Amino acid sequence: MIIKAEKKRFAIPLPFFLIRITGWIICRKWFWRLMNKRIKTITFPVPLLDMQTIRPILLSLKEYKGVTLVDINDKDGNGVTIRL
Repeated sequence: MIIKAEKKRFAIPLPFFLIRITGWIICRKWFWRLMNKRIKTITFPVPLLDMQTIRPILLSLKEYKGVTLVDINDKDGNGVTIRL
């Protein structure tokens, strides 16, 4: 992820293993139970996702390394770029 603000550029690397760990966390029942306790307006079904569904999606992201997902800039030149 690259953030440009006031003519300064910040690059924040996000290793692929963190994406896999995040996928593992959001597939756990305790995560969605915690979300249901914190958010009163929406009730999520438990479990909402499972690893068998998420794993192929996460593994296919490796094939698209370098693809720009988000590229937003304002009039002042500030912006955010997210690449795989």
